[in-house]
Amino acid sequence: MTYVANPQHRNAQFAFTKSQWTISVSEETSCYSLSLAKNWKCQKSHYWGIYVANAPATSLLPIGTSTPPSLSTLYIAKFVSDNQVQWHGYPVAHWLSTYDKPPEIVVTQWRDAGYINTAAMSRILRGKICTL
Repeated sequence: MTYVANPQHRNAQFAFTKSQWTISVSEETSCYSLSLAKNWKCQKSHYWGIYVANAPATSLLPIGTSTPPSLSTLYIAKFVSDNQVQWHGYPVAHWLSTYDKPPEIVVTQWRDAGYINTAAMSRILRGKICTL
């Protein structure tokens, strides 16, 4: 599956309407690759990602910022495909949109793998802001 970085999520001109990546394109691609490898999906056309540091293996790194006025640090990515089966992703503020909230099955996998704790899992599933 081909991954293509969406320039709108890396361009300050779109920062008022689109979340922005704060990690490099290669790190973004690594986040996508981990999502595929771990099968963090709910639907055929949606994968969910987190960016894991090299050491310790379970440390999550921030990946982006939300749109104003909150400009919050984001830790979760959503990856979607277009009609040509190309994939792109963007950091999500899971508390601002129900469409950008990862499904329980994925969040449970993150908790079970030690990437997040039970309190963070609960806050994500309830659509509450939290620092991971």
